[in-house]
Amino acid sequence: MTSAVKGDYVYRFSLNTRMQHAVLLVSFTLLVMTGLPIGFPEAPTAQWWIGIWGGKDNALLAHQVGAVIISLVCLYHLLSILFFMLVLKKPFPWDMAPKLKDAKDIMQSMLHVLGLAEEPKYNRFQYGQKIDY
Repeated sequence: MTSAVKGDYVYRFSLNTRMQHAVLLVSFTLLVMTGLPIGFPEAPTAQWWIGIWGGKDNALLAHQVGAVIISLVCLYHLLSILFFMLVLKKPFPWDMAPKLKDAKDIMQSMLHVLGLAEEPKYNRFQYGQKIDY
């Protein structure tokens, strides 16, 4: 997607993409906030977190809701990619696919941190963004 300028702002991603990221952020945070105390009840703060949720059953229910939400946003994301490709005839975003250059960029970044090389020149997406995706 090309950037859109609206007033003083430049929007790199569409509203649809920004909303997907917002739902992903909220559901992931919910999964972390409920999953860690459920999975590690012996941790020092686990019982406090369980108490915040009103007990283990409520924390488990919230965790399951978060899991359903993150699964649905993942499914929506995959379907939206298919929609853009098959219906709107947009090309697949190959810029996001890992390439040999990414491995070279990782090595050059390590050398850059050690002061032994220049920072690599990145394409549209850096290797870290591809790993996060």
